[in-house]
Amino acid sequence: MLHSYKEGSDLKIHVHIVTNGTEGVDTQVNYEVEYTIGDIDEVMSAATVITSGNSTIASGTTDRTHKRIEVGTITGTNLKTMATLKIRFRRIARVGGTADPAADPFVTMIGIHIEEDTVGSRTEDAK
Repeated sequence: MLHSYKEGSDLKIHVHIVTNGTEGVDTQVNYEVEYTIGDIDEVMSAATVITSGNSTIASGTTDRTHKRIEVGTITGTNLKTMATLKIRFRRIARVGGTADPAADPFVTMIGIHIEEDTVGSRTEDAK
């Protein structure tokens, strides 16, 4: 975690994608994040999975259009500044819905929004 992280606040995960072609129909994608968390001198938590659910790419969306998709929220209860977050990210099958894109969208980055309450920590080991 960043040293500016407000301890105990939630983490909001999203993915940035770029479309790979122009579709003639609405298409959908679905992503998941599997994560574990552990603070210094703690055992990492059991794996937890959150999914974005189907996200629509509208028919006629121009090739190479940048989109942002919300994946989900990690509850920050008892989460400390020195914690480590390990994630595995992957595209998974959509649930019902419309068609898959003809070509896989490019994933450009995974983002995590955090709440901050200081510029950093006051010491190397403590908030």
